[in-house]
Amino acid sequence: MHDPPPRRNQPALAPACEVVRQVIARAVRGIASRLGRSDGADVELGSVLCLPHLASLLQHLPDRVGTHLLHRQAVILDRLADDVQRFALKQDGARRYLASREELAAGRRGLRALLGDPNAVAGPQPREAAGTALQFARESG
Repeated sequence: MHDPPPRRNQPALAPACEVVRQVIARAVRGIASRLGRSDGADVELGSVLCLPHLASLLQHLPDRVGTHLLHRQAVILDRLADDVQRFALKQDGARRYLASREELAAGRRGLRALLGDPNAVAGPQPREAAGTALQFARESG
């Protein structure tokens, strides 16, 4: 359960980047420890994880907890995909006004979650959703 050794011929990280890497590694180990102690019960409390950190976290979890976490993430990402699909359908034609705040923000949330944006959340960010709704109102008004 240790970080893999650095690969040969890999360039050295800048000092600040090395600190960030260490902090992330420590956070991943802390989350893994908490999930392991709760026997995976805390998995239901979590939000979407970006793919790079999900992969790293899975390396530090017992199989049973890792499977539970993967199922939880699949549910979150499946819901996000449904929101994106509904948003795309409602954007087509005159049904744009039917899109919920969550659906309006789904595309951005999905990309943020997959790419590892530290501000990615499972539900809409109020500021982002409100901005999108306000922008829509201005465009249609």
